[in-house]
Amino acid sequence: MKHLLSITEVAQLLQVSRGTVNNWINSNKVAHIVLPSGQFRILRDEVEKILTPVMSSVSSADEVYEDVPLFREGL
Repeated sequence: MKHLLSITEVAQLLQVSRGTVNNWINSNKVAHIVLPSGQFRILRDEVEKILTPVMSSVSSADEVYEDVPLFREGL
């Protein structure tokens, strides 16, 4: 069985308020399930996705800022 976390547990892990987690649930920004009691639970895997940085396909910061005049060579 997948590990389920309460709103309070998620808030503590992510260092945000319970209200923030509730907002994420209400706006479907985080996958969740509703228990028969009406309480929400969030899969631990979902929290780990939030905690895991997204790997960029850009190989260097130079590529990120190449179109920004301040960062072009010679300025």
